Amino acid sequence: MKAATGLRQIGKGLSNLWRHKGSTVAAFVTVTIALVVLGFFALTWLNVLTLTSSLLNNLEIRAFLVKNQRVNQIETLPGITQFTFITPEMAMKEMTDSYPLYGEYFQGILTDNPLQASYALKAEDSQLIPEIVEKLKAMPEVDEVIYGGQATDTLLNLQRFIGGFGFLLFFILTTAILLVVANTLRLSFAIRKPEILLEKLLGASPLYIVGPFLWEGTVLGFLSSVAALLIILTSYNSFASWAAQAMPYLPFRTLESVRYGLITAGLILGTTMGLIGSIWGVRRYWPKE
Repeated sequence: MKAATGLRQIGKGLSNLWRHKGSTVAAFVTVTIALVVLGFFALTWLNVLTLTSSLLNNLEIRAFLVKNQRVNQIETLPGITQFTFITPEMAMKEMTDSYPLYGEYFQGILTDNPLQASYALKAEDSQLIPEIVEKLKAMPEVDEVIYGGQATDTLLNLQRFIGGFGFLLFFILTTAILLVVANTLRLSFAIRKPEILLEKLLGASPLYIVGPFLWEGTVLGFLSSVAALLIILTSYNSFASWAAQAMPYLPFRTLESVRYGLITAGLILGTTMGLIGSIWGVRRYWPKE
């Protein structure tokens, strides 16, 4: 196809959008709303995953030892990125610092330190925590292992559920957007069927006939994604500013950390879905030679 022909098809597609303003506005609003919902869900999904990852990464495995001496096997255990050997004296100091009102009482009444030596461990990956705990429990040098097992398992299950549910909702919303664009283009194609038949009688090729419709869907998807991004970025900026003041202890993603990725993904996704939806919409009416 020549460049001039391609430009004429683009112009015709834009002209068709303007001529059929009613259906164009309806499709634009519907697709924009769907993209806004998809964007807000993506940000919520990302923040929840960030929160659960932060909680899991801060989880500490505490292994209490039978004897108050270091265990090299624990220090070289695969999957451990950080370890701290805590002597009974360090544990006593930690306890008295945590409870200053009872510090003198502890030191006065306890002639022998009853606390055990222990290891404070950080795992390389939160998914490895259950496996590391099982290895620690199997060691004869270890008396007890504390890691908040149920809380860890709950967080891991929540993370998996959120990930799976996120992909499911993404698929549902994407399919809905494709259906909106496809049905809009199908209706537009049906309305202009006499015009299409005339073009075919004049010898126009199938691609020349349906080309403007493909551009309609592509432009519609692009414009909807731009509008959706403006709404999402403005709203999220307000939310991030409020959250930083109201809940500074929660690791919400800042606007700066998601802006460029969100803009890139939004424009590509909206434009691509507009093109795919337009192809889907005109496939049934594709002229045959």
